[in-house]
Amino acid sequence: MTLLEDVDEMLAYLESRTGPGHPLHGRKLYVSAVNNEADAWYVEGEAEDFYAIVYFGEKKRYGTRMMPKCEILKDWNAVLRRFATDHEAAMREVRATYGQWSAEMGEDAATIPGVGGG
Repeated sequence: MTLLEDVDEMLAYLESRTGPGHPLHGRKLYVSAVNNEADAWYVEGEAEDFYAIVYFGEKKRYGTRMMPKCEILKDWNAVLRRFATDHEAAMREVRATYGQWSAEMGEDAATIPGVGGG
């Protein structure tokens, strides 16, 4: 399977999960990133400035149907802020996990580059 076939399958899957009333319904989109852990896709408009995250693991009522929850990001700056927030949360989790492990190993997580302050 080629990359374009993968993309076509992803878009077909997205279309099959959304319908009238959903913010993504009828839009020309492409998938920019996938977060398998969160079962979420970051999508952008193909010919318009449109940014959204669709959460397949969470449902919300749109019109008369329950469909994947969608978070609309109003502009590129909102996208960057969202990614920074997600990254910060992930790093807090890494620090907490690594800090616990390093304390057990007799290391100070604050001195490890990229994890603590060092």
